[in-house]
Amino acid sequence: MALAPARRTGHSAQVSGADSQRFRGFHSSSSAVAILLIGSALFASACQQADCEKYAAWGLIVNVADARGHTICDATVTATAGDYSEELEIDRVEPGGSCPYHGALERKGTYSIIVRKSGASTTLDGVEVTADSCHVRPVTTTISLSE
Repeated sequence: MALAPARRTGHSAQVSGADSQRFRGFHSSSSAVAILLIGSALFASACQQADCEKYAAWGLIVNVADARGHTICDATVTATAGDYSEELEIDRVEPGGSCPYHGALERKGTYSIIVRKSGASTTLDGVEVTADSCHVRPVTTTISLSE
């Protein structure tokens, strides 16, 4: 017993002749574009993931100055967010004498920063460190220490 081919139901366009060739070309081009776009997205995602692993970002970068604007490199700088607290550190003194304190490595949150030196102190509240899909977005600020 021979089986008859299955019939399609629903609404489908019938294309014939020269239009058929254009349609096939369009369909192939559309598929190629779709494959290219999907491939590009996957490649970009893989590249972005690889870029995420290349480094870690400081959440806070704090410069400390006295009332006259002179850099202070021997203060104690503490950042607190909820139960978390960290004393920020200086990596190195930069050319020109700046010495940024840094901390909150890959740690987002809303921080209070307290700067202390020789009995003087200044507090900066509400410093918000956010993050993107890879890293925190560093917040750089300068705090003037009142003497």
